[in-house]
This record gives sequence, C-alpha cells and structure tokens, in this order.
Amino acid sequence: MSLSDPSPPAVPRRLRVLFVEDSLEDVELCLHELRQAGFEVEYDRVETPYELAERLGEGGYDLVLSDYRLPQWTGLDAFHALQKMGLELPLVLVTGTLGDELAVECLKKGIRDYVLKEKLARLPFAVERVLREKALEDEQRRAAEERERLLHQTQARMKELTCIYQVTRAVQRGACMGEIVREVANLIPAALHFPEAAQVRVRFEDEEATSLGFREGPWWMAAPLLVKGKEHGQVEVFYPDATQDKSGGGFLPEERALIEGIARSLSEAAEHLAAEEALQRSEAHFRALIEQTHDLITVTSAAGTILYQSPAAKRMLGYEAGEMVGHKGLEFVHPDDRERVAAALEDGIRTPGKFEALEYRCRHKDGSWRTLHAVGVNLLEDPAVHGVVVSARDISERERMQRRLQFSDAIIRHLGALVLAVNPEAQITYASPSIKAILGYEPEEVLGEGWWQLSREGSEEARREKDYVVAVLKGERDVSKDPYERC
Repeated sequence: MSLSDPSPPAVPRRLRVLFVEDSLEDVELCLHELRQAGFEVEYDRVETPYELAERLGEGGYDLVLSDYRLPQWTGLDAFHALQKMGLELPLVLVTGTLGDELAVECLKKGIRDYVLKEKLARLPFAVERVLREKALEDEQRRAAEERERLLHQTQARMKELTCIYQVTRAVQRGACMGEIVREVANLIPAALHFPEAAQVRVRFEDEEATSLGFREGPWWMAAPLLVKGKEHGQVEVFYPDATQDKSGGGFLPEERALIEGIARSLSEAAEHLAAEEALQRSEAHFRALIEQTHDLITVTSAAGTILYQSPAAKRMLGYEAGEMVGHKGLEFVHPDDRERVAAALEDGIRTPGKFEALEYRCRHKDGSWRTLHAVGVNLLEDPAVHGVVVSARDISERERMQRRLQFSDAIIRHLGALVLAVNPEAQITYASPSIKAILGYEPEEVLGEGWWQLSREGSEEARREKDYVVAVLKGERDVSKDPYERC
C-alpha cells in the first residue's frame, strides 16, 4: 500500500500460529473460534522457554498466542524472549484472569492485546485487528526505509553531481594538467561514501597530486587516464582501514562509476589541452610564416570584405596591420581595374579552389598606385578559413624596368645601332634586333657564349676580345683611353 492509499492493508486468512500454552483443550477452543471466523490455521504448541526458542528459530509464524500464567514462567517472559531474538511477531495473551494493572503493564511493554478465555468469541476480532496493525506497521516501516534509501541515494547523487560540477569547473579553469590534477585530487573524497577515510592520488605523466594526509590502504581501485587510447596516468582511491563495506572490494558501485566518470573527464581535458597546444603551435608556425613572407596575404568574405591582412600590408601599401580590415577590397583597386578584378573574384567565388592570376593596381596609403600580381584560392567551404585567400606581390619595380627596357629598345631600333649587353662573366645577355640587319644573326643566336663563337673566325682573336671586355667590366681598362677596335 502506498502512503497516499487510504484503504487498510489486507489481513491474510491463512495463518501459522505458535501457541504458548500448557492446555491442549484451550488450544482447541482457540482454533475453533479462529476457524469459525474464516481463518485457515496451521499451528505448533510449546510449553517451555526452550521449546519456544527452538520453534521461533525455525521461523515462518504470523502470530503468537500465549497464556499468561504458565508453569514457572509467564506470557510476559515469552514476549521478552521474542524481543531478545529480535523478532517483531505480534503476541496476544489468551488467559484466564488478568487484573487491570497487569493488563496495562503488558500493553505498555508491547504486547498487542489480551483476550480472556471466558470470552474467546472476541479472539478472531483481536487477531484480525492485531494482524492489520502489524501489516500497516510493516508497510510504514518499508515506506520509511524506502524514504531513507531514496534520501541517502539523493544525498549521494548530490555529492556526486557537486563533485562532477567542481571537477568540470577545475577543468575549465586549469591552464595545464598540473593545475587540474592538484585541484581534482582534493575534490574527490567529499563525493565518496566514506569521505573521512578516502585517500586520493591523481597521476598524469610527470604530474602527481594527493588529497590531504594521503596514505595508501588495503582497499584500492584505479581508473586510467587515456589520451588517444594510450594510458597517461590514473585516478587512484584508497580506503586505509576496514570500516567500510567490503562488497565489491570496499567500493560501492556508484563510487566506482563516479571515479571512472572523473577519469573520463580528466582524459577528455588532457586530449583537449593537447589539441589546443598543437593548435597554438600550428598557429604560431603559420603566423611566423605569414609574417616573414614578402607577399601580402589577404582573406576576404564572399562579399569581398577584408577579414585579415598579413603584416606585409605596411611594407607594401603603407597600411598598419588591421587598418584595411572591414573595408571592401575593391575600394583600394584602381578605378580602371576595378571591373576586371570584380569579375575575376566573382568567377573564383563560384568555384572552390584556385583561380587565375591577376595583375591590377592598388592604392598605397600615400595616394600612389602599386601594381600587384595576385593569385587566389576559394576556401569559403573550409570551416577553418571560411574565406577567399589572396596572395599578392608588388611588381611595380619590375613594370618600371620593363617600360624602361621597352623605351630603350625602341630607341635602339630607331637608331639601328648594334648594342650588346654582357654580364660580369662576359656572357651576352642582350642583343639588339639590329644585329639581324648588320651581321645576319638572330639575337637569340649570340646570347651566352654564342657571340664569341660566331663573331670571329679565329679562336685566339675571340679570346682576346673577350678578355678585353672582362677587363673593362672589372675596371682594369678604360674604354675612353684604350678603345677596342674590331676589323
């Protein structure tokens, strides 16, 4: 019956009764009344304390019916025997006479009821009431035990949850496993069944921490700390004495589950910290590479907003780190190049991967224009980047040199003179196009050693001419004072 159920508990109709009675006739009279009331009764009868103890030791009785006055002992002695054996069997006195004072004394001591032998018709009602009271008490006791069990379970669970919460906070606060290990070692004992006796040691690689007053004991369990499947340490718990329950090696199942759960949390923390350290190393390596490269690295969103720029922005375009972030990249592109750049970026965004190289002019902070050669890659689908990465190189000086060369070449073409350019090793690096008209050679034929091999029939003359050029290049001969004339 639940506590909310108002109905009385059912009384069993099949009874096993132990009679403490020296009169067999009186037993038969009691049985008659009980059977008349609908009870099915199995019974045993005893007359002495020894017989009583022997029968009670066998167990299985629902009720004891005892005479008060027995040879050399009483029904109250029989009740004390029940108490001494720790039995909660209800006892009803069935006696000839019992004064009021004695009746009150018996009831105060815990005897359930008494029935006079001259009024045995009342016996079934007394038995039913006593059994119902006993059933109700049993249910109340069970309910109280269940409440106590649930309360203990709730308190234990609260301790576990508090410990898990504190461990989680320790993991979140800890900058390294050493800090986490030291804090957790002192958190675990309070969550265990015997916090005063529990001793804890947590080891992770070279780090080790223990609870206050730590000492090892005979009862021990450990849970491994695993990182990528390999053991890197343990959470160990000891009980140094034998005061606790020995079942399961001295540890309750919920304690084992808690310790293993904490070990899993520490393992996850170790893996997370290891991953963070690896990420930091990778990021530091990446930053070092980006900061040292001469190219300008830019990351933009799909809409063309600048999300990141490498420090090369200062050297290349005069902008401080982060100064261009948040602006549209096209704001800095020359108006004449803007449409072409926008179209190229749009094409590149439509297709993941690299897109074609592009040359365009970009505004320097001082208002001048720099010509950049850029290549890009679409990493919008990459969760680590989620952007378009552009690598640009300043080719302004190269363009100026090309324009100068084009200008010089145009002059040379116009004059029709033969012009050769040599390096310090006297190898020809340039021949003006007029060589074709003057000597019949293509410019490419005389590059390198080609001029010295083709320009003279005799190798000695060719060597002498080459030596002269090298001497001039070294500053050893002055052309104005010592010109070389070739026939």
